[in-house]
Amino acid sequence: MNIYHFAKAEDQKKLRDLFEPHFRKRDLVPFFGSGFTKGCPACGGCVPSVDELKNRLVQTIAEIEGYTENERLELANEKLTQVSEYFWQAMNHAPDESFRADFFSYIENHFSGVHDLPEEKRQLADCSWRYLYTLNYDDALEQASENLLCVAPFAPQNKHWLSQKRCLYKIHGDVAQYLKTGDDRMCILSLTQYLIALKDPDNADMREKLEADFSSNNLIFFGCSLIDELDLLFTSEMGLSKKKMQNKDTRSYYVRYIGKDTPTLTKMMLGKFEQFSITDIIEVSAADMAEFYSFVRSVSDAAATLKESDSLSPFMGFSFATLAPHDREANIKYLFYSGEIQPKADTKQIILPSFFIRRCTGANIIADIDMNRGSLHILRGSRINGKTYILIDILRQFQSRSIYYFRSGTEISDGLLQKLIDMQDTILLFDEHTVSYEQINLLTQSGLNSLEKNHSHAVVAVNLSSGIFTRHYYDAFPQLKGRVMIYCLSRELKSDDRYKEFDDFSREVGKLGVPPPKSDSTFLDIMIQMDDASIHQNRACLPEVHIFNGTDQADKLKALILFANQESISIPQANIMGVDAALYSLCSTQGVDMAVQKDYLTEAELTPETHHRMRFVVNSKYWAYRCLSEYASNKKNYGAIAKTYYSIVKTIQRKYGFDTAKVVRKNYFQEVKPYYFLDTIQFTFFGITEMGGSLSLPQKIYDELLPLFRNDYQYLHQKAKCQLWSSKLEKNMQKRQKLLDAAFQQINRAYELAEQRQSKNIRFTLYHMQVTKTLVLVNHWRYCDSLLTPEGKNAQLSIVLRALYQMELEMNTCLTDDPDDKMDKQEMRDIMWFITDLGGGETNQFLLPVNRALAGEVITLAKKLKLNSGRV
Repeated sequence: MNIYHFAKAEDQKKLRDLFEPHFRKRDLVPFFGSGFTKGCPACGGCVPSVDELKNRLVQTIAEIEGYTENERLELANEKLTQVSEYFWQAMNHAPDESFRADFFSYIENHFSGVHDLPEEKRQLADCSWRYLYTLNYDDALEQASENLLCVAPFAPQNKHWLSQKRCLYKIHGDVAQYLKTGDDRMCILSLTQYLIALKDPDNADMREKLEADFSSNNLIFFGCSLIDELDLLFTSEMGLSKKKMQNKDTRSYYVRYIGKDTPTLTKMMLGKFEQFSITDIIEVSAADMAEFYSFVRSVSDAAATLKESDSLSPFMGFSFATLAPHDREANIKYLFYSGEIQPKADTKQIILPSFFIRRCTGANIIADIDMNRGSLHILRGSRINGKTYILIDILRQFQSRSIYYFRSGTEISDGLLQKLIDMQDTILLFDEHTVSYEQINLLTQSGLNSLEKNHSHAVVAVNLSSGIFTRHYYDAFPQLKGRVMIYCLSRELKSDDRYKEFDDFSREVGKLGVPPPKSDSTFLDIMIQMDDASIHQNRACLPEVHIFNGTDQADKLKALILFANQESISIPQANIMGVDAALYSLCSTQGVDMAVQKDYLTEAELTPETHHRMRFVVNSKYWAYRCLSEYASNKKNYGAIAKTYYSIVKTIQRKYGFDTAKVVRKNYFQEVKPYYFLDTIQFTFFGITEMGGSLSLPQKIYDELLPLFRNDYQYLHQKAKCQLWSSKLEKNMQKRQKLLDAAFQQINRAYELAEQRQSKNIRFTLYHMQVTKTLVLVNHWRYCDSLLTPEGKNAQLSIVLRALYQMELEMNTCLTDDPDDKMDKQEMRDIMWFITDLGGGETNQFLLPVNRALAGEVITLAKKLKLNSGRV
């Protein structure tokens, strides 16, 4: 622990050197305690000290309970928190309301209308803090600074509105709210009240902010009372001290008032300070306190003057270099570590691997920007297929223009986004997980008009599995065709007349002395090939994948599943999900710290509502998938995986108020989708294994999630698909029929729910459901027909025919070249088997005369649609 004496010139210099970077980075958060406003005049008295407040409570208790003088003196020797317990008990069974009325009067006279706060304290409150906390009920700070917006506890907070305000968060309650409502929760005095406040869901927003600040920001405590009093009690009772101790990169400054009776610091006192996560103590005498406040303000003002005027500078002005082919190890890292291609923090230089090539899709986007075709460009691509490299290529191409690049996971506020699209002649590059679904909607509406008016372009990368911006987009929004350009990045390295992707990549990567990739390889295929060939020491520079050991393996599992579906985990999310300790552990584990690291937000990402300064990033998604596939190789772990999915989804639903909200925000659906989409689950655990996946794992996950998604048609559709594919692996006829019956029930329920939706693209969702329904019926007919009577077969065949004909009709209107619309080979084989057998196989003999014309229509339409080519 560091101890500074403000009276010493050398210590003042040390403090200035510490505080100036904090103010420049805006990562210092103040807490104002009872000593800060003590003695200030109020509307009918002065703000009391802790001892004065305690004596007033003792007096009231003694009057209600009829204490003797000795009993009153005995109670006066207790701490404020203990006296407060007796006080509220006494109030609850007071003989009449006069005692509560007297207490209201006392609170009003001594805590409201506080005025004449000394000038040096007013200036301190107006330092360049993004927001402030106070542990006091009084209104001194908000009265002294007209720019502060008071935020009381136990109330939901409108984050969008508050993000534009400078807030004063009142942890212990608020005098105005207490007098207005009479709610004792607005006057937290006792330990019992603390414990209630911790668990009360109405106080979740305040708790989340405190946890984020203690986890990632530097803190400073002004005017806090002695360490065994109320002011610092919340840090230990809320577990905030533990969170602060996890992050060794942050500090907690305690300003210690030195008066005539202040005891000298002892080892025991220092030990108590450490329990409250205090790292630095600043001792200031009573005579120097005003000067100290002015000193802090002067450092704040100086930092504001020195601060870089353009907060967006970290996102522009990059230079480029390319590695030589002989630097084999450095080049290979680029395949496995996404962080390698990112700009270097100190030089803003982007170093490209020797095998960096221009993709056909990237060339198309560059050509469209050059020719000013469209203003919003959507780059769709699956996981690990090079979306970031496309954006880097665009950045390199247009580096002579005003161009900004935001790496994946950058936190873009609505205000910052609006500032960007209002710029003239600008190119904006947003990698995946940077702008939210709602912000993308803003870009396609008012934002698109701004981009066009300002002759600017925005390129946004999105995941193919998100289900947004499919080729059906223009059917729903025909007015945006030609204004919003949609590109789909192929999984495989392709070639066209201009760019020979596969040939160029093979030639360049061959210079590294590695085995040549196979034709039509994806980047993931190449990574697996290199990894399995052990071409590099320690598995191609990757960290150890056997990380699930020790008591925190459940938390590590959750963290890795989160990383599999997003690029970064913010401090608030880590706290809410309960994976903060596991992430700190991964960051500090030798070897693994290459894959998981701490990353600090830039100034442009910080708003008054942003209470965290740090996030965790995964620099190798491939490593995350490898760890998870290793864990899933043991089927005994399936139960733990399913329970982890339930925990994640439950937390997401709680975040969006899913159970109580009348309208759920679109961001919710985009955030929760990866946790129940079959292809995503399979890729997460089995996407990098040659043996393929086990359907029993997603089946277990779906069973676990069922209580959370009973009426979600997307979930029910995915569950039906899982049961359908599971049936194909089942050899027992009765079990196979049971799975198909269950799948049919799920898909019918999903279809009914989806039909009730009014969204513009719902017909395409219904089409995909019709495909699944048809496949279920075809498989039931093909594999379970022996369980039916001849009459039952006639009836069942009629049902299959109608479903297939309906699917073909919808296919005729919904068919595109989008990857989302293509059947895989097995699905196509099922359909073609039925159509072939319908024309001249055993199926034909069960056709009733009334169905023969329909059968002919099915066969004719199948030829028209060229189903045998695999197009769906």
